[in-house]
Amino acid sequence: MPQFALLVLTEGVAGREQEYNDWYTGQHLGDILEIEGYNAAQRFEFVEGTLSSPAPQRYLAVYELEADSVEQAEERLKAKLAVASRSDAVSPERTIWWVRPVTERRTAG
Repeated sequence: MPQFALLVLTEGVAGREQEYNDWYTGQHLGDILEIEGYNAAQRFEFVEGTLSSPAPQRYLAVYELEADSVEQAEERLKAKLAVASRSDAVSPERTIWWVRPVTERRTAG
């Protein structure tokens, strides 16, 4: 079964960042991990460096999953999002990317 990663960039509504982060980490990640094939999730915050380009949104969630196709993964995700809790502390602007590995995972050493 092919493996994919779903990258989702989001941010909180101005003045409600703590509420956004509490909901995203405390509720949303767990909701997504209930979806068949969605195996892992982790959040990141953009940190500016001399080599970085500007980020379209401040926070990145990376979901690792297995599905036969992106379409199958999206259908499962849409079904869950239709019934999952939502927070109005999440800004409506977001960036979503699907990616799949082109090499084996390598580690140092």
